[in-house]
Amino acid sequence: MHSIGLTHTDLKPENILLVDDEVEQVKISKNEDETNGYRSSTCSNSPQERVYNRPKNDKIKIIDMGGATYDHEHHSSIINTRQYRAPEVMLGCCEWDHSSDVWSIGCILLELYSGDLFFETHETYEHLAMIDKACGPIPYWMGNRAEKSMRKHFILEDDYFEKHHTFFDWPKYASGIDSIQRVKEMRLIQDIIPPNQPELIDLLKKMLTIDPKKRISCEDALKHPFFEKNLKEQKS
Repeated sequence: MHSIGLTHTDLKPENILLVDDEVEQVKISKNEDETNGYRSSTCSNSPQERVYNRPKNDKIKIIDMGGATYDHEHHSSIINTRQYRAPEVMLGCCEWDHSSDVWSIGCILLELYSGDLFFETHETYEHLAMIDKACGPIPYWMGNRAEKSMRKHFILEDDYFEKHHTFFDWPKYASGIDSIQRVKEMRLIQDIIPPNQPELIDLLKKMLTIDPKKRISCEDALKHPFFEKNLKEQKS
């Protein structure tokens, strides 16, 4: 899709379908289950073993292309469902492109792994604070070039950055104590993915790089060691 200059603009689990709904049962030992951080609602056969339903066919189909945008077409100021929206889209600091899809995919992968939304929020200011904490800091240029309504959330001074390690002014405009608490409890990528999967942690960090100019592309992501490692394991 990106190779023909098309950005989906609304990637989320609901828009990614399995081509085949047939499943097969896979038994995973309790030790392997806990080590890899898997979560499941399926019941255990025994205290030492769990059974998971795994798709027989891993091919997928992307749907809902209603908002898909070619490079040469008008780029809307608002795209993506909130929880999968890239920071450059919220800030309006530059024209978004294919890299906004990569951000969404990173959010989806973390959600599939943990079973929870990575950015569970419905407020832009809170969302940016979560991003700044989990993936930050938000670069100076993005705050400086943000649209007027967003620029007020940044203090673009070296002294402020040295003291707070961020340019983002939080929680000055927070909607309440609950919002502040949600940001405080925001988990980092390495808090979700266990340390025995460094390739996955590295890939997700590259996909959830705040600066869209430095974010990994889908083409390069497919060449990442995470996929090479897993392909070798499948063949062995």
